[in-house]
Amino acid sequence: MKNFRKVLALILVVATLFSFVAMVSAKDADDYSDYDKVNYAEAVDVLSAIGILDGYPDGTFRPTNTIKRSEMAKMIAVLSNAGDDVSDLYASACTFADAKNDWAASYIAYCAQTGIVAGRNATTFDPNGKVTGIETAKMLLCLIGFDAAAQGYVGVNWKTNILRDAKNVGLLDNFAADYDPAKAITREEAAQMMLNALKAPMVIGTLSNNLVKITNNVWIVAVNKDGEWIVGSDITLTDAEKNYNATVLYGNVVVSNIPVWTNYKGLKVSVGSDCYMNPVTEWTYANAKGTVIWKSQYALTPDFSDTKAVDFKTLLKEERESKVHDYVAYLYVDGFLRDAYWNGVELNTLSDRTWNALSDLTGKGVLTNVFVDDVDHEVIITIKNTYIDRVENTTKASNMFTLEHDTNYKGYNAFSNKDYGFKTNDIILYWICNEGLHDAKLAEPVNVNATRATTYKGDPAQSTVVAGGKTYEYAYNFETKLAAQNDVMGNVSNGFDYDASYNLYLDEYGYIMHWVETDEDVAYTYAYAVENTGRKSNQWFDGQGAEHWDYTATLVGMDGTLTEKVAVDANVYSEVVWTTTDRQETGRLLRYYNNNDVATMEGTRSNVDVAVRAASGSYLSKEGDLYNRDGSVAFYNTDNTQYLVRTWDYTKGEYVYTSFNGKDGLDRSYADHTYVDTGVSRTISTIQYFTKNATPGTNSGNLGTSTAHNVLTYVFIDAVYEVNPVNAFVLDYKMSVSDVNFSGLWGAYDAYEAVVGGVKGLLMLTDNQARKIFSNEDMAWLYQVDLASIGYSEEAGLPVYAFTDAMAPDTHLNQEFRYLENRLFVDGDPVPYVVPEDAIIVAAVPTTDGKTLEILTVEDLNNYVEELHNGAIEPGSDLYVTVRGWMYTDGKTVNELYIDYSTITANRVPVV
Repeated sequence: MKNFRKVLALILVVATLFSFVAMVSAKDADDYSDYDKVNYAEAVDVLSAIGILDGYPDGTFRPTNTIKRSEMAKMIAVLSNAGDDVSDLYASACTFADAKNDWAASYIAYCAQTGIVAGRNATTFDPNGKVTGIETAKMLLCLIGFDAAAQGYVGVNWKTNILRDAKNVGLLDNFAADYDPAKAITREEAAQMMLNALKAPMVIGTLSNNLVKITNNVWIVAVNKDGEWIVGSDITLTDAEKNYNATVLYGNVVVSNIPVWTNYKGLKVSVGSDCYMNPVTEWTYANAKGTVIWKSQYALTPDFSDTKAVDFKTLLKEERESKVHDYVAYLYVDGFLRDAYWNGVELNTLSDRTWNALSDLTGKGVLTNVFVDDVDHEVIITIKNTYIDRVENTTKASNMFTLEHDTNYKGYNAFSNKDYGFKTNDIILYWICNEGLHDAKLAEPVNVNATRATTYKGDPAQSTVVAGGKTYEYAYNFETKLAAQNDVMGNVSNGFDYDASYNLYLDEYGYIMHWVETDEDVAYTYAYAVENTGRKSNQWFDGQGAEHWDYTATLVGMDGTLTEKVAVDANVYSEVVWTTTDRQETGRLLRYYNNNDVATMEGTRSNVDVAVRAASGSYLSKEGDLYNRDGSVAFYNTDNTQYLVRTWDYTKGEYVYTSFNGKDGLDRSYADHTYVDTGVSRTISTIQYFTKNATPGTNSGNLGTSTAHNVLTYVFIDAVYEVNPVNAFVLDYKMSVSDVNFSGLWGAYDAYEAVVGGVKGLLMLTDNQARKIFSNEDMAWLYQVDLASIGYSEEAGLPVYAFTDAMAPDTHLNQEFRYLENRLFVDGDPVPYVVPEDAIIVAAVPTTDGKTLEILTVEDLNNYVEELHNGAIEPGSDLYVTVRGWMYTDGKTVNELYIDYSTITANRVPVV
């Protein structure tokens, strides 16, 4: 490979035939509607940017269209004049009879007069004839300075001579292997040959007797050492070498190291690096003011490239054993220098262990490029990895997305979603370089029926999957980021036709990055099987004497529809008669399919057909995400997540099933909880769920027990429970709500009047709980406890609550306070406690049938005290209240207060 670390050619100031260069607006070739069909992108881009090529009025480029001779004449004429349109100068100079009235007559005349293009004969140009690749090469060779007559471009061997020179100066570089220059040239092939001409060295002329005959009438006007113009004169080879850095290419052809592209004012090309540190050609085009109006990079062809494991020691054997110079290497992985040791390390000093470590960075699906610079004796090695992961979150406000596992790569933890439009939970392939996220795309699964899996000790590098007669191999980065299955496909037995359905997520080279077992051939239904509804009847025997039974059960669909006596198989039946302690009074969310009108489960409780029970203390937010007890997220929801909530109607004594959709959210939070009463553990609420892409053979129901964040698909919640602790005022007074059924589900309860979180309600207490609370006669306290909202009493018109944890009273006092104008004073304490306007004040009001609870405002309390003051207390006296329970947030502000009206007394001692 040529020296890619130096500029492609020496940029010198050269005189051009025309001092004025027409600058056109750069055309972005990728704006062509058929740009995806272009095979020579760099050539089309550059020639479009500088105005040599253009598209059609309909926005297409039509890369495979052939070119007429008249069209080629215009392109060559404009190219020869660095973009300047010279049509006006040659409008009347066309001598070809069949071209005088052609739209391209002036361009044809220019090319003919400069010797670039010849006619078919003296009077015929054939403007509508097709142009072959050889003819195009001849025009471009003349353009860059070759003498057509001297080089034999006419006569018997003209084609052979043209192809010889075209190859020597690179006009035939970078074409497809099957390119045939004898055929009519297409638009994109013409662009490629013109790009090669722009990169080619300008030919000064031919050498004879140590004199260089200037033959390049297009680009060069010779200049002597004093800066004088030497038009059409011969110069010595010494002057040519001095003034033009000229050399003899071969034979008598003298070329300059000045490339043709330097004649284009504003056009520059250099060698740089992309973000993976691959050497690239970088083109820029600036307007007359020097403002860059177009810029693009194009990868250089590496000396070696592969997407499998690379044996670097063998590959670079020649460079390591160089006897003249020692080659040094630079290693970049995903655009980052591997470490300081690879920053210019001498290849011949590396140990076998180091060579092996370097090779270990490569493998199936890893793009490895090697660029060898034989001039500077350098080797650049770039390694580009493909990764797979799930989109954890997308933020609409900032239009960013985050990944689930790759949370911080080289300082990057969030990426722009502008060009991708990913959604939460999308599985994506992505590439990282030293600029951050280089590219990403949705990972589209390929569904296959696997017939064989060959596993080698769980090693992906030596394992394969056979499906549809095709063998799939595992990528080097299999599950590297998306650690889901954590193993190769081991449940497809080697040597047996399992014929199971799988989704394979492949990288761009066809290697497996991730796999999921699917059930696309079976239409599954999800429903809740109601506990204790399983029935067994109609014993019968088949032809082989095997015993069978008919089974039925009550099932509730995810839409809330309840259907009794559904025909089920033995597996479903076993789920609805389960009576172990951890599932007491609880049914099961199941997945099944219809098998001849029988709800059938292929698995049992240990398989994915049975939902997972959430851990005690976990809870669902209103948004539908499942949280662990410590507040971390266990599973996220999606717009398609289905929720089924079961509550108990206390007025009717029956269950109510309500369906929710993930996009709408839930009506409240739900928690999974178990409490202990008199030594007996009772499950009072359960959350059961399925997740996306469940793993066969486990009861985790998710992508793997080590995966923290996966997607909820179907969720069942039994009963409704508040998540956060609330404050409750409890009065020792049993309500008369005999018609409300509070037993049978969680045991026998007594109903007590209470204020929970500032709302009046009924608090259901067992005898054991009541003894703990009311151990001090008729005292009512303020408690901060976990309460469950278990229903609503239509008869009492109050919400119903139950305790889910053992209760402990908060700070409370039993003494008298002076109350004056929103302030409480303790005897001997001159600093008052302030009661703000929004404080919750609960007052025990004496009635004929006992005390009731009222919720007052501070204004209500002030008015009540004022009435007592005016009607029953002598002026100048203080008022005292007995505070049964109280709390304050900062030590001096009382935000919740309990008083008993019957304890308000007047102190006959005058106020001091």
